[in-house]
Parts: sequence; structure tokens; C-alpha cells
Amino acid sequence: MHGNHGPLDGWSASLQWPNTVKVFGGDSVEYIDLQREGATIARVYGISYKMRDVSDNLALPFEHRGTDYPVIGLLHADVGGNMAHEAYAPASVDDLLGRGRFIIDFHPPSDSGIIYI
Repeated sequence: MHGNHGPLDGWSASLQWPNTVKVFGGDSVEYIDLQREGATIARVYGISYKMRDVSDNLALPFEHRGTDYPVIGLLHADVGGNMAHEAYAPASVDDLLGRGRFIIDFHPPSDSGIIYI
């Protein structure tokens, strides 16, 4: 997943990754199924930044589509509005609720007592 410091149109686009690495595109949320011994054990969704400055809420397109295994979302976002930092893909905690579990590289609000997990 590419964020604002290494977007798809930046320096990281020239890196060659092994075929075991999934690079998520920037046009829409994509997923990959993680498998063990031929059975799916989890589904990982993600989206990358196409360019450094992304002002769209990238959390909204994530959906938890009924599965029998864990669903994980990978997202780089400004969660909760950190006024001391530029807003990158701003989202709220409510935007994330009900969309599966997230691993988020985020810019937390500096004055908030909320712990994001």
C-alpha cells in the first residue's frame, strides 16, 4: 500500500517487488486472499495513493463482504482531523466502523484522547 510519502506516481513506482508482494492500485479498493494449504484464511483489502495529495475519503469504498474468515483493510489516512497536519485521505472513526478490521497508517488528532486500533 502506497501512502503520501511513496505514492504510485513517485519514486516507489520503480521498485521491483517479489511476486509474493501485493501492490494495491490507486483507482479502487482491491483485495487478495491469504491462503494456507489451499484454503482461504483471510482477505486483505487495500488501496494506494495514486499521487502524494489525496483529499478523498478512501475509507468509504471499503466494504465487509460476508466471509467465513477475517477481513483486514490496509489504509493510510488522516483519522479524526489532525489540525497540525495536512489532511490526507481524511476519514472518521465512524467511516471505519462496520467495514472489517483495519491496519491504518494514520495521522492521529494531536488533542484527542481516542486510541485508534
